[in-house]
This record gives sequence, C-alpha cells and structure tokens, in this order.
Amino acid sequence: MLPIDLTRLAFPALIALALGYIFLYRPQLEAKRKKKERIERVAQGDVVTTAGGIVGHCLAVHGGTIDLQVTGLQSTSLANPIVLLIDRTFISNIQTPESAFISDYATTRPEAAE
Repeated sequence: MLPIDLTRLAFPALIALALGYIFLYRPQLEAKRKKKERIERVAQGDVVTTAGGIVGHCLAVHGGTIDLQVTGLQSTSLANPIVLLIDRTFISNIQTPESAFISDYATTRPEAAE
C-alpha cells in the first residue's frame, strides 16, 4: 500500500469548500436576506404579485398579513374590486408606485414605439 499524505487530500477539499461557500452559498443567503427585507417593507399602495400569480394593490398591512385589492374583469360580474387577506410569505414580487411608473413609462414613451 502506498502511504497517504492527509495534507495532500485535505488541502484541495478545503479549497473546494471555500469556493463553494463564496460562489454558491453566500449569494443565496444574500438574495434571501434582500427578499425578506423587501417583504418587510411592503407599504400601502405597492403593487404586489403573490406566489400564485395574483396581482393587486396593497391596501393595508397587518403584521404578517396584508390586504390585497384585486380588480376583476370589466365584462364579468367581478367588476367590483375584491379584497384578499394574504400572508406576507406568499409575496413573490413587489413594485412600489415609483418603480411601476418607471416601467410603464419605459414601454409607453414615444421613442419606444418607433
């Protein structure tokens, strides 16, 4: 049997673990932390998309839940606004009124139509 030098085996393994932490695990932690901060900052008037794809305006914030106003189609009996009480953990995307204006302007400005 050949003698095994543990430092020869341990050093590449430690380097692989360090690189995995730096390039894989830490960015995921940062993204999760940023999403949690955004969800905690949801305010009245924000446009919210839930994990199920429901889009609506935030009417009020109550601790861990929000009131979400969803407008139905005009041609159906659901023309009146519907208010849903959803848990904050089901929020997947948030647009503040300012960012919604910027994205609307980017698609409707005269230069974009040309």
